Amino acid sequence: MTKFNVRAVFAVGCVILLIASALIHLRSDHTAPVIHFSDAELVYQEGEDTKDLLTNLRAEDNRDGDLTDKVFVVSVTPNNDQTKAVVLYGVEDKAHNASTAARTVTYQATGAAPASTDANATDGNTSDSTSDTNGSTDSSSDQTSDAASTNQTANTDQGTADQTAASGTVQSENTNPAAPVVTLSSSQVEIQSGSRFNPVSVITSITDDKDKQNALFRRVSISGDYNVNKAGTYPIQIVVTDSDGNTSTPVSFNLVVK
Repeated sequence: MTKFNVRAVFAVGCVILLIASALIHLRSDHTAPVIHFSDAELVYQEGEDTKDLLTNLRAEDNRDGDLTDKVFVVSVTPNNDQTKAVVLYGVEDKAHNASTAARTVTYQATGAAPASTDANATDGNTSDSTSDTNGSTDSSSDQTSDAASTNQTANTDQGTADQTAASGTVQSENTNPAAPVVTLSSSQVEIQSGSRFNPVSVITSITDDKDKQNALFRRVSISGDYNVNKAGTYPIQIVVTDSDGNTSTPVSFNLVVK
């Protein structure tokens, strides 16, 4: 066989491999599951089993179907007055596409008076938002916490981050009465290297003159690059846009990876 023929055969083989790789990639599952919540109000007592928080929700995947029984609680973060808490959930499909979602529940601290439920209370729902990350994650201002649009898919497990709030709450400026107001639990959060982290977990509340909190959680935008496996201080910015297009003033916090 001449050198020309050898090169031709090699070139054809490379093309075939490239086509095969492309077909395999196209057939692979790259879509993360989506977690949906009902409007039912939940009450969580500090120290209780978090399995009670796995009610009034469902998880669906484009290929695996119903994954509700695969949903797990990542963290429960009470607000400052310990009357509400943001519960962060996670779910993973068979192709290891993972997403997160959050909702607000009534929180009762140990020794506190029994909490009363409010039928009109709302919860927050976010997905893929995430940036629940075991590696370097790039977040852009176009990134939202709606599971279908965030592409904040990460490889997650059921561990909980060693997360510490290092300072007081932070709230976005209310320069436009029609715009959402975002409150963060802290201006600085510290985690150990290798821990899981989701920027949405720093949000304690989102209020608006029109939209409910569950809808606003789907309109969270996060910007800032960070790497949970590399020590450093990473500034992260959060804005929320309501259904009328009003955008909150940016509110920021520092993620400190130790």
